[in-house]
Amino acid sequence: MSVMAEYATEQARIWRLRTELGEQGSICRKQSADPAELGERLMQVETEHLKARLADRERDKALLRDAITKASLQLNTLPIRRKG
Repeated sequence: MSVMAEYATEQARIWRLRTELGEQGSICRKQSADPAELGERLMQVETEHLKARLADRERDKALLRDAITKASLQLNTLPIRRKG
């Protein structure tokens, strides 16, 4: 049974990674002999993991946008300081 649980875990992880990459990944449940409940729990865990990683990515993007804005403002004020 542990091999089947490991297989189901990896299938759920593959789904999450494919989803992160923008693919419409699906898990081949017919090949898996794991109980439906285990499969559902694994998918819930991977879905939460996906949500957390996407939220982290969006936070990182926002921080980078903010840094770009601040750097642009600093670059725009440099010529003014030199003239003054």
